Amino acid sequence: MADFNPFAPHTRARTIDPETSHDAAESVAEKISEKQRAVLDVLSNASYGLTDEEISFALNDMTHSTLRTRRSELAQKGLVFDSRMRRATRSGRMAIVWMV
Repeated sequence: MADFNPFAPHTRARTIDPETSHDAAESVAEKISEKQRAVLDVLSNASYGLTDEEISFALNDMTHSTLRTRRSELAQKGLVFDSRMRRATRSGRMAIVWMV
């Protein structure tokens, strides 16, 4: 069974959100860097959120340090948030699951 994903590709608002949310998402999307957009796109298409490690796997051309910095900037802008869920990394440590 496929996961329900309310995010249309390359958007920052859910398909079920009101038009004003789509307008706001579009205006913000124009003010983020290419690398921030890449992180946001990956998270937008992950219905159960992703850890930094999982985002890093999806964006294998971006260093982990760069990824964390771009994700942190998106969090400061209110575009991604800590879901309060945690998932184990490859090392077994628990990591924040980030969501849009």
